[in-house]
Amino acid sequence: MKRSKFSDYIFLLRPSIMIALWTFYFAGVTLAFRINGLSYFNNNYNAGMIICTLLMYSLLMGSVYVINQIVDIDTDRLNKKLFILPDGIISKQNAMIYVIMLTVISLSGIMIMPQATFVMKGLFILSFILGVMYSVKPFCLKRRPFVDLIDNVIGYGMIAVIIGFESTGYSFKIEYVQKLLPYIFSMGAIFINTTLMDYEGDKAVNARTTGVFLGYKKASLLSSILMGFAIISAFNSGDKIMIICSIYSLPFFIYNAVKRSKKIIDMSVNLTAPILTVFLSICFPYFLVLNIIVLISMKIYYRKRFNIKYPI
Repeated sequence: MKRSKFSDYIFLLRPSIMIALWTFYFAGVTLAFRINGLSYFNNNYNAGMIICTLLMYSLLMGSVYVINQIVDIDTDRLNKKLFILPDGIISKQNAMIYVIMLTVISLSGIMIMPQATFVMKGLFILSFILGVMYSVKPFCLKRRPFVDLIDNVIGYGMIAVIIGFESTGYSFKIEYVQKLLPYIFSMGAIFINTTLMDYEGDKAVNARTTGVFLGYKKASLLSSILMGFAIISAFNSGDKIMIICSIYSLPFFIYNAVKRSKKIIDMSVNLTAPILTVFLSICFPYFLVLNIIVLISMKIYYRKRFNIKYPI
């Protein structure tokens, strides 16, 4: 058995999923900029606050991702995935201690941060609660059709975006809610297809995700409809980035709905989900640098630690 290293604790936080979280966070930052007439390419904003909030949020959601792995340790061992906990590199007990440390640091950090708003603090707590309920019994929302969809839509398409918005120093107002719709619909579409990526494995262990409950045909149709709504709502809110991203994504979702194969389902997610990340990385160079560092580190880590090619 391999002994744990510091790098194992870093990658236990699931940086590949973290990129999706960061993407919706920076979508909120761009939304605040657009509404308040700020340019992405100048220094007329508090980058320090944005980065500090992102760090605290990442640690908090990292604790949630570790909880998810603790709950799924047996199925991950059977499916030969994620390795760090299933292979005993980090013990379950140490993982729980890690969760407590991450949670205390992140929540304490955001509570004492002078510029953190009441809304931001409340959303941090709500994020953690939803994340725990997603994995832990008796809730286990990830095994409840449509509830798993709603949980992810709220967590990424709403909460992450609003936290990103508030990190700029501007307050998110109730009249801005309709501007979240492109992110809500696109997140819903992508999430449904991610459940189809794991369709066979989830069905084998009787995990009733939205994808398993609806089946390939209905789930693919629903995800295509949601992406169509993302386009309409993006036009309605004047969100140019989401207009481009959702129009680009829709053909992949429609093609998947027509053909419905494992390869095409994977394409509908892997070739569309990163497009928003690319656009936001152009707007915020330090986000681009962060993504490059994460992807290169992941490639080196999984090659050296487990002798596998990941993520690509």
